[in-house]
Amino acid sequence: TTRAELDAEKARVEEMREGVSEIHGRVKDASLKQGLAALLLIGATSMAGANAGYFGDISIGFEQVCAVEEAPERGAMFCWGVDDFGEGNSGVPAGVKFTGVAAGGMHTCALDGLSHPHCWGWEKYGQVTAIPGGGCDSGCETKCYCTSTTVEYTALAVGYYHSCGLTVAQTIKCWGGDVYGDPVSGVPTTDGDGSPLRFVQLAAGWYHNCAVTTTQDAKCWGWDVYGQATVPADVQQKNIIHCAAGWYHTCCLDEDHIVHCWGADWQGQVSDVPEDVEFFQLALGWYTSVSYTHLTL
Repeated sequence: TTRAELDAEKARVEEMREGVSEIHGRVKDASLKQGLAALLLIGATSMAGANAGYFGDISIGFEQVCAVEEAPERGAMFCWGVDDFGEGNSGVPAGVKFTGVAAGGMHTCALDGLSHPHCWGWEKYGQVTAIPGGGCDSGCETKCYCTSTTVEYTALAVGYYHSCGLTVAQTIKCWGGDVYGDPVSGVPTTDGDGSPLRFVQLAAGWYHNCAVTTTQDAKCWGWDVYGQATVPADVQQKNIIHCAAGWYHTCCLDEDHIVHCWGADWQGQVSDVPEDVEFFQLALGWYTSVSYTHLTL
């Protein structure tokens, strides 16, 4: 990474922080943590009030939140928050029933009941229209949409300039731009001994991705300026069951339910992992890492 690239990224970070400040105002001048929670709660409350239902899957993007309804209308998609580029409710394709959703920078992708991907929102590097086999028009920039029936997926993961999917064949396909690092072109396909890799779980960060192999190894790739895409040596010795990728940091959960984190640690998102606690799933944000424990009632 060159100094020019780092300076350019620093400038982008400042622009994003200004955007976050704007979000504060949209949710009644709450603090950042309270504001993002309020954005989620306001949308969820309005959706629940309008439909008296509940959600089966939910994903939080840069400024949008999308969720798949479980009942009463199973498979219905609802989005709220910012929708300037069609990444929210206005971009949701009509007449499609969904099973899962992944919200990214300014675009959103989701899987339908036939395991086919749909993406909508802001398009500049192919993160929406370059779905493998989609053959979609790449001439648009905002309020774009694309789908493909060529490949079936079990899960999707979305970053800022890129999108990825875990196929039913347990391989990974990514599309979009390698603007920082190689989150699209750097997908690992073989292990150190040349044997083909197969995956069971996939996560996308801002400019990097991580995935768990069938042999419980963590593999990461993409922009690595803070070490977020380099799996630490001690983690390579663990049997990993789940990974999550944040803005500039990564966390993985091993089979003993211990969390391992690495990358940027500006707000303790890497170093402040609670000790002596068993965790069962992870979710990462900009400066935060969240996991839940097992609760016995």
